[in-house]
Amino acid sequence: TIPHLRELCLEKNKVTDQELSVLASHPRLKILDLTKNNITAQGARILAKSKTLKDLTLSGNPLGDLGAQYLSPNTSITHLSLKNTGIGDEGATALATLNETITFLRLRNNKITDKGALAFLPRRQQNTHLTHLELKDNQVSKEIAHFLQHLMPSYAYVSLYQKLPGNLPPPALKQKDKIRVLSIDGGGIRGL
Repeated sequence: TIPHLRELCLEKNKVTDQELSVLASHPRLKILDLTKNNITAQGARILAKSKTLKDLTLSGNPLGDLGAQYLSPNTSITHLSLKNTGIGDEGATALATLNETITFLRLRNNKITDKGALAFLPRRQQNTHLTHLELKDNQVSKEIAHFLQHLMPSYAYVSLYQKLPGNLPPPALKQKDKIRVLSIDGGGIRGL
């Protein structure tokens, strides 16, 4: 291994579960991007054992709910990107209720419905750590999206919306004191 390695991107390299033990046990690796490889729920289970990873991207891998459940108890990861990984309500609920260290969570383009989205509502001390949540391109209704946006803590950013008329932000995002991260997709900005 490379002893001083802190960040590694292996996007689209056909990495499988079998190669992950060495990465999960690397003593200094903080950022790992494994987008679009061949990692399954078992690979997520191996990576969840890491004590040093802070930022993990597994987008485009077939993890499913089981992969999310394996990652949920990890206490070192603060940024987790699981876009297009087949996660549904069970995986979303596990991430929302079992993890207290993730502050930045991307769950775009999965199978999450209203039930899974509602698991992210703050309950007493739960979910107070989450400051960035992306649920865009899931199966969340507009009503639940609106409800969730208004009930999240004022420091949080939630991306739930598909396409809006004229590419304007939803009313909840017009409150400048609540915006900490702004994600504008689709190139709809003109005249800045």
